[in-house]
Amino acid sequence: MAQINEQFLGHSGPTDVITFDYGTERDRSPNSRLIQGNKQSAATSSSNKGIEAEILICPEVASSQSRSFGVGWRHEVLRYLAHGFLHLAGHDDLDPARRKVMKRAENGLVHQMAAKLGGPWTAEAPIPVIGVPNRGRNAASKRAALHRS
Repeated sequence: MAQINEQFLGHSGPTDVITFDYGTERDRSPNSRLIQGNKQSAATSSSNKGIEAEILICPEVASSQSRSFGVGWRHEVLRYLAHGFLHLAGHDDLDPARRKVMKRAENGLVHQMAAKLGGPWTAEAPIPVIGVPNRGRNAASKRAALHRS
Protein backbone atom coordinates (compact mmCIF):
# COMPACT_ATOMS: atom_id res chain seq x y z
CA MET A 1 0.00 0.00 0.00
CA ALA A 2 2.90 2.35 0.74
CA GLN A 3 4.26 1.87 -2.78
CA ILE A 4 0.85 2.55 -4.38
CA ASN A 5 0.34 5.58 -2.13
CA GLU A 6 3.72 6.99 -3.20
CA GLN A 7 3.33 6.16 -6.89
CA PHE A 8 -0.20 7.47 -7.42
CA LEU A 9 -0.72 10.07 -4.69
CA GLY A 10 2.82 11.20 -3.96
CA HIS A 11 2.48 10.44 -0.23
CA SER A 12 5.07 8.42 1.66
CA GLY A 13 4.08 5.48 3.83
CA PRO A 14 0.97 3.33 3.89
CA THR A 15 -2.55 4.73 3.97
CA ASP A 16 -5.90 3.29 4.99
CA VAL A 17 -7.78 3.35 1.68
CA ILE A 18 -7.18 4.43 -1.91
CA THR A 19 -9.96 4.65 -4.48
CA PHE A 20 -9.27 4.45 -8.20
CA ASP A 21 -12.20 5.57 -10.33
CA TYR A 22 -11.86 4.42 -13.94
CA GLY A 23 -15.35 5.44 -15.07
CA THR A 24 -16.20 8.61 -16.94
CA GLU A 25 -19.90 8.34 -17.73
CA ARG A 26 -21.62 8.24 -14.35
CA ASP A 27 -23.17 10.89 -12.12
CA ARG A 28 -20.59 11.58 -9.41
CA SER A 29 -22.56 14.13 -7.43
CA PRO A 30 -22.95 13.48 -3.69
CA ASN A 31 -26.69 13.03 -4.34
CA SER A 32 -26.24 10.23 -6.87
CA ARG A 33 -28.29 7.03 -6.71
CA LEU A 34 -25.16 5.11 -5.66
CA ILE A 35 -25.37 6.64 -2.19
CA GLN A 36 -29.05 7.56 -1.94
CA GLY A 37 -30.17 3.94 -2.20
CA ASN A 38 -32.88 4.35 -4.83
CA LYS A 39 -34.61 1.12 -5.87
CA GLN A 40 -33.06 1.53 -9.31
CA SER A 41 -29.41 0.55 -8.92
CA ALA A 42 -26.57 2.77 -10.03
CA ALA A 43 -25.27 0.03 -12.32
CA THR A 44 -28.52 -0.28 -14.28
CA SER A 45 -29.71 3.33 -14.30
CA SER A 46 -30.16 4.79 -17.76
CA SER A 47 -28.01 7.77 -16.72
CA ASN A 48 -25.22 5.55 -15.38
CA LYS A 49 -22.86 3.34 -17.31
CA GLY A 50 -21.84 1.22 -14.33
CA ILE A 51 -18.94 1.45 -11.98
CA GLU A 52 -15.38 0.86 -13.04
CA ALA A 53 -13.27 1.28 -9.94
CA GLU A 54 -10.99 -0.27 -7.38
CA ILE A 55 -11.03 0.40 -3.66
CA LEU A 56 -7.78 -0.71 -2.05
CA ILE A 57 -7.85 -1.23 1.73
CA CYS A 58 -4.75 -1.78 3.84
CA PRO A 59 -5.48 -4.48 6.45
CA GLU A 60 -2.44 -3.55 8.56
CA VAL A 61 -3.61 0.06 8.87
CA ALA A 62 -7.18 -1.10 9.58
CA SER A 63 -5.96 -3.37 12.37
CA SER A 64 -3.77 -0.67 13.92
CA GLN A 65 -6.42 2.06 13.65
CA SER A 66 -9.15 -0.18 15.06
CA ARG A 67 -7.07 -0.72 18.20
CA SER A 68 -6.33 3.02 18.46
CA PHE A 69 -10.00 3.96 18.13
CA GLY A 70 -11.39 1.15 20.28
CA VAL A 71 -13.48 -0.42 17.52
CA GLY A 72 -13.39 -3.83 15.87
CA TRP A 73 -11.28 -4.25 12.75
CA ARG A 74 -14.38 -5.15 10.72
CA HIS A 75 -15.91 -1.77 11.47
CA GLU A 76 -12.71 -0.03 10.45
CA VAL A 77 -12.75 -1.92 7.14
CA LEU A 78 -16.42 -0.96 6.64
CA ARG A 79 -15.46 2.68 7.25
CA TYR A 80 -12.74 2.48 4.58
CA LEU A 81 -15.13 0.82 2.14
CA ALA A 82 -17.76 3.50 2.81
CA HIS A 83 -15.10 6.18 2.31
CA GLY A 84 -14.19 4.69 -1.06
CA PHE A 85 -17.84 4.44 -2.13
CA LEU A 86 -18.37 8.09 -1.23
CA HIS A 87 -15.38 9.17 -3.32
CA LEU A 88 -16.87 7.23 -6.24
CA ALA A 89 -20.14 9.07 -5.70
CA GLY A 90 -18.42 12.45 -5.93
CA HIS A 91 -17.61 13.32 -2.32
CA ASP A 92 -14.33 15.06 -1.59
CA ASP A 93 -12.49 15.49 1.69
CA LEU A 94 -9.77 17.94 0.71
CA ASP A 95 -11.18 21.02 2.44
CA PRO A 96 -12.72 21.13 5.95
CA ALA A 97 -16.31 21.95 4.92
CA ARG A 98 -16.49 19.18 2.33
CA ARG A 99 -14.72 16.77 4.68
CA LYS A 100 -17.42 17.39 7.31
CA VAL A 101 -20.16 16.61 4.79
CA MET A 102 -18.33 13.48 3.68
CA LYS A 103 -17.76 12.32 7.28
CA ARG A 104 -21.48 12.60 8.05
CA ALA A 105 -22.33 10.58 4.94
CA GLU A 106 -19.59 8.07 5.82
CA ASN A 107 -20.96 7.59 9.34
CA GLY A 108 -24.44 6.94 8.00
CA LEU A 109 -23.20 4.52 5.36
CA VAL A 110 -21.07 2.58 7.88
CA HIS A 111 -24.08 2.16 10.16
CA GLN A 112 -26.29 1.05 7.25
CA MET A 113 -23.74 -1.50 6.04
CA ALA A 114 -23.13 -2.88 9.56
CA ALA A 115 -26.87 -3.21 10.17
CA LYS A 116 -27.40 -5.07 6.89
CA LEU A 117 -24.43 -7.39 7.43
CA GLY A 118 -25.34 -8.21 11.05
CA GLY A 119 -23.58 -11.05 12.86
CA PRO A 120 -19.94 -10.39 13.68
CA TRP A 121 -20.12 -6.99 12.01
CA THR A 122 -22.37 -5.72 14.78
CA ALA A 123 -21.08 -7.86 17.68
CA GLU A 124 -17.90 -5.84 18.10
CA ALA A 125 -17.39 -2.51 19.86
CA PRO A 126 -19.86 0.21 18.88
CA ILE A 127 -19.08 2.18 15.75
CA PRO A 128 -18.09 5.73 16.73
CA VAL A 129 -19.87 8.54 14.95
CA ILE A 130 -17.07 10.72 13.64
CA GLY A 131 -17.32 14.48 13.33
CA VAL A 132 -20.63 15.00 15.16
CA PRO A 133 -21.35 15.83 18.83
CA ASN A 134 -20.57 13.07 21.35
CA ARG A 135 -24.10 12.37 22.60
CA GLY A 136 -24.76 9.10 24.37
CA ARG A 137 -21.60 7.22 23.47
CA ASN A 138 -19.36 5.30 25.83
CA ALA A 139 -15.96 6.66 26.91
CA ALA A 140 -13.96 4.58 24.41
CA SER A 141 -16.12 5.74 21.52
CA LYS A 142 -15.84 9.36 22.68
CA ARG A 143 -12.05 9.11 22.74
CA ALA A 144 -12.09 7.51 19.29
CA ALA A 145 -14.34 10.23 17.87
CA LEU A 146 -12.17 12.98 19.29
CA HIS A 147 -9.02 11.35 17.97
CA ARG A 148 -10.36 10.87 14.43
CA SER A 149 -11.87 14.32 13.86
